Amino acid sequence: MHEREVETENKNFFVAVERTLEGECEVEYTGTPIENDRMLWTKSINFQKCTVRPEVQYGIRMHDMKKTYDEKLFSTVMKFEVTGNRDEYLVRDVELESRYKLVPLSEKHELITSFVNNKLTLIYAGRVETRIPNVNFHHRENLIYNSGWEVAEEKFAMTGEETYLQLIPEWKNKMVHIEKIIKKMIHHMEEKVDLETTHLFARLVKLLRLCRERELMQIESFMVGHENVLHKIRSMYYDALAMAGTKVTVTYLMRKIVDERIEHLKAARLLKSLAEVRIPSEHIANEVLRVCESPVAEKVPYLKQSCWLTYGAIFHGLCNNKMLAVLHKEKVCNRE
Repeated sequence: MHEREVETENKNFFVAVERTLEGECEVEYTGTPIENDRMLWTKSINFQKCTVRPEVQYGIRMHDMKKTYDEKLFSTVMKFEVTGNRDEYLVRDVELESRYKLVPLSEKHELITSFVNNKLTLIYAGRVETRIPNVNFHHRENLIYNSGWEVAEEKFAMTGEETYLQLIPEWKNKMVHIEKIIKKMIHHMEEKVDLETTHLFARLVKLLRLCRERELMQIESFMVGHENVLHKIRSMYYDALAMAGTKVTVTYLMRKIVDERIEHLKAARLLKSLAEVRIPSEHIANEVLRVCESPVAEKVPYLKQSCWLTYGAIFHGLCNNKMLAVLHKEKVCNRE
């Protein structure tokens, strides 16, 4: 942080350049004395004086879209209630007030204003930690948002290449979490309790999107020993794989379908759900094509129909999906 004092009548005012979540910007601090020897410090980010701003975009992403950095669209103010002095102090309360205006794609539409309000209050001040353990991670990061993780996750979903997975922070004990989720789902099925199943299913899908193929094979072993609900939990697992919609999960499913390890009607439904795959790619389409041209599709007409419709839908989604972060980096549709 580069700090420079500003000579004004108010001695409790200074300006510094800080790296925050919203960029590397000039930040203004103003101190106001309050009761009981406390100070209220107000911190506001000056978006007119930023050297770096994060790339944040919601909704449709276009190559030729004009970027807007109008400082009037953003406002962030933080208030800190502090006791003590510069050498020894205690933060008792923190309030955050942020306002963001989202610019529409068309002038016919109005700005959307988003408000963020947070508050932290000190409940207990315990022993002072003199040492903070180091965080071991192979990539250096800073506070400013970087879309690199988002792009890497999309590229892994599209191609299944583990090099992209290595660019994403690894979930600690990922397989342990998946095993716990499946065991809990099995327990709910055995006890006929469905209240949390939807939430557990969503968590399972999220974790499956970051799984390698060898990990998917390991997951099926978690279901062994529960024969009374094995068919139901395995069916739900296949649904989760389809909803995850990565090249890895699709490859795994297509192999099961080709080997007729999944019932034909269930296979047709799984293929149909892939028509709206979250991150379409040519690699995923080619995996579906493998089923379309397989002997099992030839002998089951409705499976073949579902397969070819899904194959076409994936390419349609790939060439018409404007929501992908990877569009900023490269062209993903080779049929345009």
